[in-house]
Amino acid sequence: MSSPEKISKLDHAIQGVNSLQENRKVWTEGDDAEVVAQMIQDEAQELTEAVRESLITGDVFAVASELGDVLYLAMRLCEELGFDPADLIEMKVKRNSSKYPDAILNNGYSREKATKISKQSWTLMGGDKIWSHAYLDYLADVEDVEDVEKES
Repeated sequence: MSSPEKISKLDHAIQGVNSLQENRKVWTEGDDAEVVAQMIQDEAQELTEAVRESLITGDVFAVASELGDVLYLAMRLCEELGFDPADLIEMKVKRNSSKYPDAILNNGYSREKATKISKQSWTLMGGDKIWSHAYLDYLADVEDVEDVEKES
């Protein structure tokens, strides 16, 4: 499946989550970001248990179901906080590429040593907070350029 199709499927899934939420407002009225985050934690625990069980039984249906619950709630939390899930996933991939560069990870070091070197370098560069702020600023600049291009 190509990237545009995956993005389309992600957008469709987000629309489905938002539609379901709209239809169930009475049930979800008190579900602010903190409540949804706690629900994610609860479902993540159920996912952990399902994975553990599937290693014994080979049945992955419960894993898929619990993973779906976690993803659904993550989409709800993104909506609640005004985040685009695709942007967050892209940010995570780029952050990990910066935090754990291939040059260090594939340089013959043990996993532990490569991780330690990477984390030390990351801390010296300002860590997650500095990187995330810079990346979010970058995204805002990209959106501004796209808006100007649309107006032209």
